[in-house]
Amino acid sequence: MAGIKESPVTFFIKQILTLNGLKSLGEYLYESVKLNISDLRMLFKDRFTMKPAGWLRIALISLSFGGAIGLMFLMLGCALPQYNSQYWPLFVLFFYILSPIPYCIARRLVDETDATSNACKELAIFLTTGIVVSAFGLPIVFARAQLILWGACALVLTGNTVIFATILGFFLVFGSNDDFSWQQW
Repeated sequence: MAGIKESPVTFFIKQILTLNGLKSLGEYLYESVKLNISDLRMLFKDRFTMKPAGWLRIALISLSFGGAIGLMFLMLGCALPQYNSQYWPLFVLFFYILSPIPYCIARRLVDETDATSNACKELAIFLTTGIVVSAFGLPIVFARAQLILWGACALVLTGNTVIFATILGFFLVFGSNDDFSWQQW
């Protein structure tokens, strides 16, 4: 192997390592990313002290990530060429928009101090359930009618699950009547 020259990149990396007094690239990487516990506490001080603003920031980022993943599954079910690029499943977007509306209206109208069941709130939950079930049924009907393929139906149903879990998560995180409630918006 005496005839093989090292590449300029390898030569450059070796020069950087010897200037820093290190023996290998692994040692260099270890020294460059070594953090101690105080550094971690400084980076994540909101999360360790459980300040509400820190947790709400994490919740908001997680919910937006969930919404993006759900919409990605919906778009994959519509646009992938092996599923013939049929855009019929986009009609479930109407259900995503309509699903929180009955519950939001009922929350505005209902007094939360009453411990008994309220007919308005029960009706809102019933209507929301109907909208969610319809959002899951529509892609199945499209697949049975052969407007879309079953693989696209599975992707849309996965997207539905993620999106509705994200909507539920939004109401669980921001649904209480405190300073960070969605009703303040």
